[in-house]
Amino acid sequence: MCGIMGFTGERPAAPELLAGLERLEYRGYDSAGLAVTSSAGLQIRRVVGRVEALARLLEQDPVAGAAGIGHTRWATHGRASVENAHPQTDCDGTLAVVHNGIIENQEELRAGLEDRGHRFRSQTDTEVVAHLLEEEADAPPMEALQKVLQQVRGSYALAVIWGRRPGLIVAARHRSPLWVGQDQEAAWLASDVQPLLGGARELYPLDEDELALLTPGKAQIVTRDGEPVERQPDKSPPEVAAAGKGEFAHFMLKEIHEAPRAVARTLEGHVDWSRGRVAEGLLLPGGQRRGLRRLWLAGMGTAYHACLLGAWWVEQIAGIPARAVLASDFRDDPPREGEGERGLLVAVSQSGETADTLEAARAAQARGIPVYALCNVPGSTLARLADRVLMTRAGTEVAVAATKSYVAQMVGLLLLALALAEGEEGRVRRSQVLDGLASSVEAVSRSLALEPAMADLSRRLVRERAVYLVGRGPDHAATLEAALKLKEVAYLHAEAMAAAELKHGSLALIEEGTALLALSGRAHLAARLASNLREAASRGADVFVWTHLDGAPFQAARRTYRLPDPGHELLAPLVQAPPLQLLAYYVGLGRGTEIDRPRNLAKSVTVE
Repeated sequence: MCGIMGFTGERPAAPELLAGLERLEYRGYDSAGLAVTSSAGLQIRRVVGRVEALARLLEQDPVAGAAGIGHTRWATHGRASVENAHPQTDCDGTLAVVHNGIIENQEELRAGLEDRGHRFRSQTDTEVVAHLLEEEADAPPMEALQKVLQQVRGSYALAVIWGRRPGLIVAARHRSPLWVGQDQEAAWLASDVQPLLGGARELYPLDEDELALLTPGKAQIVTRDGEPVERQPDKSPPEVAAAGKGEFAHFMLKEIHEAPRAVARTLEGHVDWSRGRVAEGLLLPGGQRRGLRRLWLAGMGTAYHACLLGAWWVEQIAGIPARAVLASDFRDDPPREGEGERGLLVAVSQSGETADTLEAARAAQARGIPVYALCNVPGSTLARLADRVLMTRAGTEVAVAATKSYVAQMVGLLLLALALAEGEEGRVRRSQVLDGLASSVEAVSRSLALEPAMADLSRRLVRERAVYLVGRGPDHAATLEAALKLKEVAYLHAEAMAAAELKHGSLALIEEGTALLALSGRAHLAARLASNLREAASRGADVFVWTHLDGAPFQAARRTYRLPDPGHELLAPLVQAPPLQLLAYYVGLGRGTEIDRPRNLAKSVTVE
């Protein structure tokens, strides 16, 4: 989940590296560092903490040179310390390496290197690569890296510079993302395309097991065997991330308020409103839609919660058996022989780089199961890997906690369910849901009007040690995501459970003043939910309910928050999400947490 950056050109490298690392900091912020080469040799600066701390260090102790590599770290091997910060070097400091990924056989390699006299200074797996490269000092840089990669197992995006070869950078990728870019005077590399936008004129994603050699004005791509790769520049780079927070105190708050636009953009071009159908481009290729027997929907974290709702929508709207599964579980226990026949894997990832989701997609394709991807980043690994892609068009999301991208994922999965609906019953249900979707942008926008009420409720929850969230059916799936937001952003223990499960053990957790949050989006389940809430309230729980339903029987609630009409009860999760995201934001604000960059987390989880 670390971020790596590289630059070589005719102007100072350090400002380019710092600017890129700032855009990559969502990938990790335990430590940061850079290495720059010039005729004076290799210069390295590293700090514990964020990129701004590295910038301050460079003001006090500057570097000079027109080529360099940089890194922002999410710790996997060894604690956050200067010794474990990247770049890592060999014994004599002749080369420097930055790395995103995990070297799985690093202990075995380290033991062999130590037996051969190498001295290690860090606990990182990355330092192993530096010492292996040291043993290939007589080989040309590209050949040296190729030889080292033959010894390494695991995932990596690597970039290397040598003090005796100023202006040259060598890079490689295996199951970790890496982009390169160039113009007439410079070349760049980065873990994500965002740092390259606005600078490089030509952008190229490296494919699996490709290497790149960067010199000023040239990014040359080769296969692992050294064969040159001819590739056209990427034609669909994402939009440049917004420069700042605007009127908002945090990116998270800004992005919550961007949810209506994310809905509108995801719907745009995907629905033929005049004919009451989704666009042909959403349909599966080669007649795969007809005769589908089953769907798996795979994701991790927030994307998995969207999958839970997506599976429900596919069954309700299209009538096709569907199962939401953690992508890691699909990878570890894929369908047995014959189970995948006439099946489809829907892989959901905001970044398109989630390691577990990519492995699930590869496992599906290895068994002949086509992959339909839902992601937010054009040109991402998942978008290139899948048989068909639906882009959510939420726009760049800077805060670690997913907000607008989650809402866009829900819309994308609704569109897929509508695209799969067939027969008279399917057409009727599709028409009804599309009628509701026509007003979904306004409904999501109106749900944001609850912000003052959420800020007020947050003051009640700020000092809580734990809160509990309940719902029935799809409302339970929505509470799982709301609980995750409270954990991520407010560092508050939040447990979501099916409301009917309360009396099967969890009711023992309820005592006087316990905060119990409930969602109610389906009319025929409201009375049953009300009964569950009465049982909790009678044991001292303070009950708070969010619902759009008229006349809902929630007398046990201390307060009921009225949500806007979603247009169809299947669309209730769209209007439930923003208010609960706002609640998590304000609880985090009251508890003084790092809202945009929560401790121990990273935006894009690119290691397993």
